Amino acid sequence: MAVTGAPELLIVMGSSATQDQVDEVVARLDEAGCSALVTPGREATVIGAIGERELLATLPLEGFAGVEQVLPILKPYKLVSRELSPDPTVIEARGRRIGDG
Repeated sequence: MAVTGAPELLIVMGSSATQDQVDEVVARLDEAGCSALVTPGREATVIGAIGERELLATLPLEGFAGVEQVLPILKPYKLVSRELSPDPTVIEARGRRIGDG
């Protein structure tokens, strides 16, 4: 399924979560008609769950192996917030790196 829309929930995978556990959460979201935006980080992998908030609320996401926390997203600019990607954004422009200090 194509990732469209803004994430409604953040699923924070524990630091010891395996790729299979991340894939399982993404597969369950897909089965429910939702999609996911997976963002690996240094400390944990974060999955942005995209779909109807009411439908997402019915999924037992906290019970899946490897899931540390499930958080609703309430702020605007969800895709660029520190909630979705806690690591600093670094871009390169004209051979120079911008961001992260």
